[in-house]
Amino acid sequence: MKPNYNELARRFGVSKQTISKYNNGFEKKETRDKKSKLNKYKEKIKEKINLAGATITGVYKYFYSRDNTIESRSSFA
Repeated sequence: MKPNYNELARRFGVSKQTISKYNNGFEKKETRDKKSKLNKYKEKIKEKINLAGATITGVYKYFYSRDNTIESRSSFA
């Protein structure tokens, strides 16, 4: 017998597609522990951000000019 996905969705506050997906045997994958390329600059970034007049974009450009393998500017936010 097929469960009432709409009823279950209302009860648990999720979409009926989510209920159906898990009812059909979906299992969430484990996430990987990926380190940020910014970790090695963590202390220096804190120092630069705390300088008077420093902006996130300015600090990002400073570090990107020295190491262009770092992630995008949004990783500084």
